[in-house]
Amino acid sequence: MSWESSKPSSTPSFTGVYASQQTDGLTQNADFVVPSFAPLNTQYPTAVPEAVPAAVRVQLTQNNGIVQTGSPQQYAVRLALNGTLQLTPLRANALNQQTNAVLPNIFNFVYTSRNTTVCTVSQNGLVTAVGRGEVEILIGAVRQVNASFVGATPPAGQTGCEEYAFLNVTVIA
Repeated sequence: MSWESSKPSSTPSFTGVYASQQTDGLTQNADFVVPSFAPLNTQYPTAVPEAVPAAVRVQLTQNNGIVQTGSPQQYAVRLALNGTLQLTPLRANALNQQTNAVLPNIFNFVYTSRNTTVCTVSQNGLVTAVGRGEVEILIGAVRQVNASFVGATPPAGQTGCEEYAFLNVTVIA
């Protein structure tokens, strides 16, 4: 069976959960598209609305001294000068429960240092302390638009809904 993706959150195989009214924050709508639907004896592609895990928050694995400091998206850590720290982000639903991607979707993260004279961060999430002080590291992810029609796009200049976790890094000598 072949399939077409009607939007970025669609899946190549049906998750087994039909889409419903979104009230719990655990799922979001997607489509499973089949090229023909035998019960209707049609040769036209048919989209079956389905529910996939909602990924609406970014969180960090609390290891190597990383501690949660406020909301589930706020963290802090202390690093020695010239020290390094590998970040391990994950996605969570609206109830802050870890969520896994449903193929072919994968979770991509973008890392940004607000002060590169204190810490740099690689595209793979490796933080390096290069100077004393404090800096905020942003760990971002983009969730695709969850629209119910083919060709839906986010507002101009955006790629989807951006969500972040924040890591306050204190570099000590």
